[in-house]
Amino acid sequence: MSTLQSEALTKIGDLAQTVGVTPRTVRFYEALGLVEPASRSAGGFRLYGPEQAERLRAVLSLKEMGFSLEEIRESRLLAREGRVAAEVTSGLRARASASAERLRGHISRLEGILGDVERTEQILSGCEGCDGKRFDQKCRDHWLERAGGSVPRFLKVVM
Repeated sequence: MSTLQSEALTKIGDLAQTVGVTPRTVRFYEALGLVEPASRSAGGFRLYGPEQAERLRAVLSLKEMGFSLEEIRESRLLAREGRVAAEVTSGLRARASASAERLRGHISRLEGILGDVERTEQILSGCEGCDGKRFDQKCRDHWLERAGGSVPRFLKVVM
């Protein structure tokens, strides 16, 4: 079996496994014009090389950044049509800026959640070794005391 690390070509299933997607995803991206086979075998099988694997990884990275498949496809079409470089790069830059802003918002929300989780861990660490037989008002009061009067959302669920 050939690998994408060598210059040998490989079938769609091997490409998909190497990149971490399904063959169906590769076919879908191919239908959108985001990746093309390097060639076809005598039997008509799609064959891919390292360049196609790298392009597929790039598409996945852009998706992870928040780009839609349509945005990725449009950028690729502009470049393939030989459009003015400024037109292609300004569109990419605008999309990258919007993506960066979305990611900053996600990060901010996740940092807030992480802060709540860490405060919850800190508060609940005071329960270790507790010999209380039941969860009652004494537990709630202990949490409020350890939390400085305001418990994280995670603990409000059981209060």
